[in-house]
Amino acid sequence: MECNNDLEYNKASDQKAKGAEKRRAAAIAASPKKKSKQQKNITVQEVRHVENVIAGSTSGTSSNDVPRGHGIKDVIKLAVQSGAKECSDLFFTATKLFMDVDYRELFSAFETNEGRLDWLNRMHEEMKKK
Repeated sequence: MECNNDLEYNKASDQKAKGAEKRRAAAIAASPKKKSKQQKNITVQEVRHVENVIAGSTSGTSSNDVPRGHGIKDVIKLAVQSGAKECSDLFFTATKLFMDVDYRELFSAFETNEGRLDWLNRMHEEMKKK
């Protein structure tokens, strides 16, 4: 009779262990998985595509490409035309800003000389505070 109780006890222990294993396996399956490198690259490609669509281009150019008219020489000419005098503090600030493609693009996007000069003055004042 004692052996029979041991057998029932072992069956109950085995069932508890199997239940615990199933719960662990379910928890592992439900946990978030890391994305593979390929999936991360797809996400970056999707973001670049969206940026290009917003910019009006679907050619897939990289963000490091400088659009025509946004080169340093081009924006410096625009700065001078807008009223920034060479050898001035404002001009120096402009040259520092224009090292960044995004600032060049933004500066070129202003439609008027007054708008460009106002932006340069505001950026110059902001940079002086730092």
